Amino acid sequence: MLSASSVYELKRMGIGLLICSAISAVIFSIVLGYQNSILFGTLLGFSAAFLNYFFLAVYIERSVKKKKNAALSAMGGGYFLRMVFIALMIYFAIKSEFINHWAMIVPLIFPRIIIMCLSYADTHKKEAQKVER
Repeated sequence: MLSASSVYELKRMGIGLLICSAISAVIFSIVLGYQNSILFGTLLGFSAAFLNYFFLAVYIERSVKKKKNAALSAMGGGYFLRMVFIALMIYFAIKSEFINHWAMIVPLIFPRIIIMCLSYADTHKKEAQKVER
């Protein structure tokens, strides 16, 4: 279903999300005191962020195989569905008394940070390889 490069990027994102979510949960627990709602919120936020990234990869893979106009509409529809999914997860977290909604929302920004850090690391890795040659 997904190409090897997409699976590789999903693994990198999953590891990054796991690390950032763990750090976030520790910080929330230090600031607010340990509560199970923080753990549940962090787990829900991690899951929502990872699934959002997974669905993005699926829609990109599907769109690459289509013509330009069909690809644009597929990506637009995929974006809309992913945003509805995120909105529903946030709504669920806010309405639930067992989930700290802030601990759920914070992991949703981690993919952007992880992408920037991985891009920076990849650029410097390529530069180091050029210097070695």
